[in-house]
Amino acid sequence: MDTEKTYCGWCGLPENHWSNTFRWWSRGKRYCSARCFAAAEYQAHLVFAICGAPILWFPILSFAASLLSEESTFYLFVSLFLITIAIAFTGFFVYMVAIGKEERKKVALEKYESLPSWKPL
Repeated sequence: MDTEKTYCGWCGLPENHWSNTFRWWSRGKRYCSARCFAAAEYQAHLVFAICGAPILWFPILSFAASLLSEESTFYLFVSLFLITIAIAFTGFFVYMVAIGKEERKKVALEKYESLPSWKPL
């Protein structure tokens, strides 16, 4: 019998309280939601959004441009499909950065509000 419990790598919620059936994991840690995953892996998503997106876009746009030089409707649709994939991947990482920043700000605000307030005598 395994008595080891799994906790969220960001918020510390035990696995039996996770509401999502889809599990997020990265580098040996598991997360209860996309928000916790985005907050914990914030730097990786930011690096991809800034550095990886141009590396992804350059070959896709080059290939799409070469396909568009052919006069065929099929190549037009293939080019649009490739550009849509690039937009989806880039959009995912930008979205993860946005919700990661929001979640980190929310946790910082909760910690700040839980501090005892200082009142002058």
